[in-house]
Amino acid sequence: QLMQRGAHVATLRAADGEARDVLIEPVDKAPLNLIIFGGGHVGRACTEVFATLDANITVVDSRHEYIDHAWPAAVTAMYAQQPEDFVALAPSQAYFLVMTHDHALDLRLCHAILARRDRAFCGLIGSRSKQRRFEKRLRAMGIDDATLATLTCPIGIPTIAGKQPGQIAIATAAQILEHAQAVAASNTAPLRLTAGGNPTRPQG
Repeated sequence: QLMQRGAHVATLRAADGEARDVLIEPVDKAPLNLIIFGGGHVGRACTEVFATLDANITVVDSRHEYIDHAWPAAVTAMYAQQPEDFVALAPSQAYFLVMTHDHALDLRLCHAILARRDRAFCGLIGSRSKQRRFEKRLRAMGIDDATLATLTCPIGIPTIAGKQPGQIAIATAAQILEHAQAVAASNTAPLRLTAGGNPTRPQG
């Protein structure tokens, strides 16, 4: 069983000159689990970028025509009549990106994601004004300020400007990789990326 996992026995010579058999077993790094809600142009562009990384990618959409698409091999595309129900099925420490065609659905998704204390990241496509509107509505739905501080909107590192799907995808991938590295280094999650791109731990 160990050999099937890539383990193998190597003969090494110790300092005293004696040969010893040593079991070498590789330690696999856990892949990044990315859940993208919305299979439109930006969602597809994100899958193209993340498919080049060590990531498990799931795209969820309520429109069949946006799921029946030739996706990269690393992508699992799923139809869901109520996409917010899928949030509870996602693995712990998942990275969520919300970019659907419907603001009301975006709001329900953000509410469900922020309610999960074991999420790694909740990113919402949009503007600062959308962020303020959502924060007000989510607060009314019972989300506290400390949790709201972990909602990232707009998505993408601010140093990469542009509205083209590919530009947004690259900026978002850079942001999530930066976030994941910061979490790994500090062993704390979730973190919020400030406007300057620096991860901070929410206070409150």
